[in-house]
Amino acid sequence: MAKWNSSFQRKEIMLLDRTKQEYFIDPAPKSFIAEVRNNNTKICVNKKFEKLSINQKLAIIYHELGHLRFKLYNFFREIANIFSYFSILLTFIFAFFLVIDLIFKINLFNISKVICLVMVLLGIIFFSLSMFIYWFLEIIADINSSARINKKYLIKLIEGEYTGKKISFWRRNILHPPWKLRKKIMEKFD
Repeated sequence: MAKWNSSFQRKEIMLLDRTKQEYFIDPAPKSFIAEVRNNNTKICVNKKFEKLSINQKLAIIYHELGHLRFKLYNFFREIANIFSYFSILLTFIFAFFLVIDLIFKINLFNISKVICLVMVLLGIIFFSLSMFIYWFLEIIADINSSARINKKYLIKLIEGEYTGKKISFWRRNILHPPWKLRKKIMEKFD
C-alpha cells in the first residue's frame, strides 16, 4: 500500500445524500484512480480523477467508501495478508526441502516427503483463501457503489482499468477478482 503524505491536496465532493466526503489528490499514485490509505481512513485519488464526470467520481468514491465503511475491512484484510505470507513461507520452504530430498537424496531435518507435500498443498490452500478474501472485499465495495449510483459508471471505469492498461498480475488476478466476475456480480445486484 502506498504511503500517506499530509501535503496531499484536500478536496471534497457532495454525495447523493447531501453530505460531503473528503478525498486527497496524490500527484504520483500507484493505483489506477483511487485507493484507501492511512490505516484505511483516507481516500486518495490521482489527477485523472479530476477529469472524470461527476457520476464517475461518485462511483469511485462510493466504491472506496465501501472499503471504509465495511467495519470488518481491516480484520479481513489483515487475515488475508497473514494467509498470503504464511502460504509463501509454507510453500517455498517445504518445496525446497522436497526438491533437495528428491534431487540430492538429502533429507533435511529428517522431514518425510509426505509431510513436505502436505505442507506445500496447505500453503497453496492458504494462498487461495487469501485471494478469495481479497476478492470478497472488492466485491463488497463494488456492491456498495452500485447500490448508491448507477452501476454503468462503475462498470465503465473498471472495464477501462482492466482493458488496454498494463496492470501487474498480482493486482489484476490476486487482489481483485477477474473483470467478468465483477461485472456479473454487479449486474445481479439491482
